[in-house]
Amino acid sequence: MYQGRILPLVHIQYVDLRNIQMNRMKKLWFKRKLYGWGWQPASWEGWLVLWLFLVVILGNVLLRYDLDTEPQKNDVLRMVAETFGLVFFLILVYVRTGERPRWQWGKRVEDEEDGDVNAPR
Repeated sequence: MYQGRILPLVHIQYVDLRNIQMNRMKKLWFKRKLYGWGWQPASWEGWLVLWLFLVVILGNVLLRYDLDTEPQKNDVLRMVAETFGLVFFLILVYVRTGERPRWQWGKRVEDEEDGDVNAPR
């Protein structure tokens, strides 16, 4: 029974979804590059995603066009749009399964020492 206390009806809690995902996913598929900005594969799952992406892009080009005929403008625009969509999907996979990217040029002092100078961070 209500005894003069205010009971919260809605409890709002702000949660960092990236930390939840990283705790759930123990192994990173992609690590940030040691030089520059971006990612590189760090596990077999990452390599699989990268190779599948390349196969789909090449398949899209090779299976869509004959070398004997001139491509239509509409076909070229559709291929470009599909390629942008695939690149967007690949970047989404990188963000969800990899480290947070940042610009770096070599190993930073803040990075933990693991003995391997060439290891991506």
